[in-house]
Amino acid sequence: MIIGLYILEILEDEGGVSTIEVPTNVGPNIKASAVSQMEAAMAALSVELSKLRTGRASPETGGVKMPLNRIALVSVLDPKTLSVNPYDPETLKQLENAIVSSPLGLNPKTDGE
Repeated sequence: MIIGLYILEILEDEGGVSTIEVPTNVGPNIKASAVSQMEAAMAALSVELSKLRTGRASPETGGVKMPLNRIALVSVLDPKTLSVNPYDPETLKQLENAIVSSPLGLNPKTDGE
């Protein structure tokens, strides 16, 4: 039987009882191999976890430009009307100012929501 890189002998005595003979000094090699594999797995996990973005979701942009659809629900009401409903009602005034100052020439009308 081969386990890892080590060959083990399975011996049977006269009573039919099987025993395994392990070569001497195999333990440290197996441990070293297991430790190196675990360290590699931990390093790979650390890389994958560093890619995750965690924290509380917030519509606050802090002055950073963001696509409109990330901070509000945009719907088409008719061919000449868009409805923009911010996820956070407190950002309504900032959103209105951003739309007015955009080069699109849009004229928003606030209905309070």
